[in-house]
Amino acid sequence: MRRQATAVTVLALVGILGPAPRLGATQAIAAESEKSKTEGAKPEQHQASGFHVSPPLRDLEAGPPKAGFVVEREMPIRRRATRRALQPAVGDATTQASPVPSRLPLPTISFEGLRNSQNGSVNGFLTLPPDTNGDVGPVHYVQTVNNLVQVFDKKTGKALLPSPKPLGGLFASLGGSCADTYNSSDPVVLYDHLADRWVLGFAGNVFAGPPFYQCVAVSKTNDPTGSYFLYVFRMPNDWLNDYAKLGVWPDAYYMTDNQFQGNTFVGVGVLALDRTKMLAGDATAGFLYVNLGAQASTANLFGMLPADLDGQAPPLGTPGYFLVLTAPEFGDTADALRLFQFHVDFSNPSASTWTERPESPIPTAHFNPNLCNFQISCIPQPRPGPGLDPLSDWLLYRLQYRNLGSAETLVVTHTVNASPSGKNLAGIRYYEVVRTLLPGTSFGIQQQGTFAPDTNQRWMGSAAIDKQGNLLVGYSVSSKSLFPSIRYAGRAVGDPPGLSEATLQTGGGAQTSSSHRWGDYTMLSVDPVDNCMFWYTNEYYAVSSNLQWQTRIGSVKFPSCQ
Repeated sequence: MRRQATAVTVLALVGILGPAPRLGATQAIAAESEKSKTEGAKPEQHQASGFHVSPPLRDLEAGPPKAGFVVEREMPIRRRATRRALQPAVGDATTQASPVPSRLPLPTISFEGLRNSQNGSVNGFLTLPPDTNGDVGPVHYVQTVNNLVQVFDKKTGKALLPSPKPLGGLFASLGGSCADTYNSSDPVVLYDHLADRWVLGFAGNVFAGPPFYQCVAVSKTNDPTGSYFLYVFRMPNDWLNDYAKLGVWPDAYYMTDNQFQGNTFVGVGVLALDRTKMLAGDATAGFLYVNLGAQASTANLFGMLPADLDGQAPPLGTPGYFLVLTAPEFGDTADALRLFQFHVDFSNPSASTWTERPESPIPTAHFNPNLCNFQISCIPQPRPGPGLDPLSDWLLYRLQYRNLGSAETLVVTHTVNASPSGKNLAGIRYYEVVRTLLPGTSFGIQQQGTFAPDTNQRWMGSAAIDKQGNLLVGYSVSSKSLFPSIRYAGRAVGDPPGLSEATLQTGGGAQTSSSHRWGDYTMLSVDPVDNCMFWYTNEYYAVSSNLQWQTRIGSVKFPSCQ
């Protein structure tokens, strides 16, 4: 979200290099201690502050338009004070600094998604950045941006709503802060394949608060154009829920946010929403909350992500997983991933526990997050476009979880400075973190890499694997001679080291807005029908303009995955 007096959203991408051999089912990484590394993080219990049932999404009418221009404000990120412009170690052993012959298939389908001009026609105002997000189900692809939602037929790309609907329109029958589209931000849509339902979430009252709210809609059926159960959750302590991200898990819908009291960062918030009650349309659904800012060991963390399930459910009783990035440039001791888990018990909240796993922090290969001394005007584009925000501060959405039968995996990406000389070259860093499904085993990094095969800048990524373990990342790419475009890179399990790259959409213009904002996030998802087809959505400009961003939706599948 990261908002200001006017509202915007930004997008991000990722890249990959050669992996180590996949862990065998009998290889235990390390003995796992039973004792938690974080003590005293007891979850608090909260109730929903509002509940209603919406009319069908397809029947919603837009409210009175509000003329203007909304730009998400750049919240004073807590790391501004602690970031250090450290010189990187010479080189990065994981960097793929040259291209490899393309082994990637062309998109199976590619079609236009939502665009900012539709914000003008539906809501009466334009926004930056779009916060492009979308997920796929058995029949539909649902996409959200600031501040719209649209449903597509995934086979044809045809829009199934006559016009996009305002996100706040879902909550119009409930009224209040969630119904005000102008004051909403950070939309996320997820398909809950375990229940065959759709989940939409966004932050409410972001300009008018405090108080602030998380607005969550759960479809009554598997039809995303139908009615939704509407839940309004007031944020604890009336703190702003910036950059809120959701994940589907069997026992809860997990959420993380960067909490702000005014302009002061006060720590990461972690929420477990009562999924069972929300699926049933139970008005008493609430959430369990942990404030990581209240503990010295976690107060410095920023940009944590909850795991989001793809494919087979995790073993019964598996807690929800959470990952966050650390680096000396952020005031941390080392480049690493810290891994936490949340066990929830809604019938007996006092039995719920938030703990850091014993193998955490997990050391990573060296990376340098410092791009342009952490200034937002950084990624070059052709004239007349100014520099764009690299958003290299945190892990990028999603943190994908997959149960492969013999092992469970976590896949994620972030943007790094891939230049060995300390200059500015945005590259995609990826990780596949794996644990064999045997008693006493621990998570460890199976493959990691930085994708920066030429002088183009790659950033704003999203990564995932299919059911075979084939890896794909989607991202934005730009340079002084290349308009911001949408590409993807990946490798099949049996390929030699290195990623191949292909194009989903070539940009035709630059973003000329002086806000520098781009994306905030994108999303790569995997089709729940075959667990093979990747679906990606991101933004681009067809012509140079101040605000007229467009989005593209496309799918691709490795031929070996059937």
